[in-house]
Amino acid sequence: MNQRGHWSLDLVAVGAATAACVAGVAAGVDGIARILIAAPLILFLPGYALVAALFPERAASGHSLMPFDEFEAASLGPSEYLRDGAGLGAEGRFALSVCCSIAVVPLVALGVDLAGFSIRLRPLLAGVAWTTAIALIAAAVTRLRVDPEDRFAVAFTLPRVWYTPGRNRIREATIPNVLLVVGLVVLSTSVGYAAVAPSQSEGFTEFYVETDDMTIDSQANYPDTFSRGQESTLDVFVGNREGSRTEYTVVAELQRIDRGADGNGTVTVTDRQRLATRDVSVPANQTERVPLAITPDLSGEDHRIVLHLYRGDPPEDPSPASAYRSLRLDVTLS
Repeated sequence: MNQRGHWSLDLVAVGAATAACVAGVAAGVDGIARILIAAPLILFLPGYALVAALFPERAASGHSLMPFDEFEAASLGPSEYLRDGAGLGAEGRFALSVCCSIAVVPLVALGVDLAGFSIRLRPLLAGVAWTTAIALIAAAVTRLRVDPEDRFAVAFTLPRVWYTPGRNRIREATIPNVLLVVGLVVLSTSVGYAAVAPSQSEGFTEFYVETDDMTIDSQANYPDTFSRGQESTLDVFVGNREGSRTEYTVVAELQRIDRGADGNGTVTVTDRQRLATRDVSVPANQTERVPLAITPDLSGEDHRIVLHLYRGDPPEDPSPASAYRSLRLDVTLS
């Protein structure tokens, strides 16, 4: 028996699934769980919401369109039905949902990038979530405008086999149907894995400094003037793009340097002072601000602050050669 449920059940389910997938990915779930959570968000949910908005009507019995059906009057029915248009069956909705999702998600990513947010995890998640939500609202509106008898609702029965003698004139038509199913599964698996699986070879860490006190007269995009013997704060930012939570150590060192007689020769470090050492644990795909309390106390005229970033514990004598990342900041001491 074909029991039709309430017309909004599938829309509510898609909305709840989208919220759950977004929350799971944003929480930093790693490994195979991340793939299982993110794959529906990339490969099905946005497309289903869009298809639901475009096709609010249910398919009439025996006249729903499915892949590789033959569009002939003898197979689809009377000419009056052809003028009205055949409905979209459950199998067609599934296939079209996958195709639309694969098309919609890259367009959302492009829109996020053009909007100035850059293609990062949280802006992309927000873009996909909002796109899905808007499509679900549009689907609800379009279904409400349809006669209740013609309104699409999920049927609580197993879908019919794609091949039926009355729908496909020749038995060989089952071959492309089977190939389509296999192709969709392979495509969904490969694209989903490539999109959400962390790649060890592409892992990296962002390491930078910045300040909010920039003016038109600023010579650098970081604080470059400090007072001897007075404690100041230098904000360092660590962005973890390694694919999993990582333990870091930030080492700050003040160096007095000699640039040679003409100022363009080899730089020689003539004295140094350890300013600060801070440990920080950064979750995957997160950026942490690391405030360093520094008190520079070297004499001389030419100085720079060198920042070293280590994964794990630093050595006794930090250097750019042993550090994972290093920054050199020319500073002035007064």
